Amino acid sequence: MNKHLDESLENLEKMIRHLRSHLKSQELEVGFIGQLRLQIESLLSIFSALEADHELAQAHQVLLIVAKFINQELDYQRNSFETCFLATCSLCGETDPRITQIAGKLPQPEQVERVLAVAKEHILMIKVHYESLSEASNCKCETEIFSIKTGANKPRVKRIEEEIPWEALTTDIRDSFLREGKQKISYQVYPIEE
Repeated sequence: MNKHLDESLENLEKMIRHLRSHLKSQELEVGFIGQLRLQIESLLSIFSALEADHELAQAHQVLLIVAKFINQELDYQRNSFETCFLATCSLCGETDPRITQIAGKLPQPEQVERVLAVAKEHILMIKVHYESLSEASNCKCETEIFSIKTGANKPRVKRIEEEIPWEALTTDIRDSFLREGKQKISYQVYPIEE
């Protein structure tokens, strides 16, 4: 990906130098605008792919955290982590094959369904909070899992915090911090909001 970005930026720089020299002489080649448009579209495509990668990485990280919780706290490691991960994907409505595809031996669907049923029985809500830190290079991400154990009379909250580099945040999160001036942004992962 970086190789394509470097090539596109280099080509765009050449075109801008070419444009400046021709604007001084007020002569512009007929196909130049079309070439410039293609170069800009290529850059936009690369940036869109990078943004999709950030969104995918953020979703994957949250799902891993929840799957670990399910595996350890609800399933008591009776099933494989992969089984718990697929149950988590189903619980949170994740269908992207780049996330849900697991290499190696696939868990049995009935095992995934059993773990999913246990998760639905015990997990009340999952939220993710992003908080802008005073230093602009990182952001705090906190995943909250609200659950209730069998026989318990009140829910418990498991909080997992991590710092995420600013450049790894998705565009909508960065925009909320920069343009809207928000300090904290929250998303509900489960139950899925309609």
